[in-house]
Amino acid sequence: MSLFAYIFLIMLPAKMLAEAGGAENPERIAWQAGLLACLGSGLIELGGAFVVEKLRKATPRAALLSTLSGIALTFISLGFLFRTYAHPVVGLVTLVHCQR
Repeated sequence: MSLFAYIFLIMLPAKMLAEAGGAENPERIAWQAGLLACLGSGLIELGGAFVVEKLRKATPRAALLSTLSGIALTFISLGFLFRTYAHPVVGLVTLVHCQR
């Protein structure tokens, strides 16, 4: 999932700025921006590794697992959502019913 953030929030704007600035090779600049962002992310994770144990002990277990359960429920429900809207007649009936 973080790949999409790197591509659309870091590399694409860097490429567009490089193209607007008339750079010779905007793809290389976008690649370098992605590398720099990845390095920065790694440094943040490295710094967090030294304080994570104290944070884990201070945070309730349910709060730590809520993000994981939210992701799991999203992936489970997306299959049903896609199947519902795979057939337009069923999807439109569901949409109309939800808006009332």
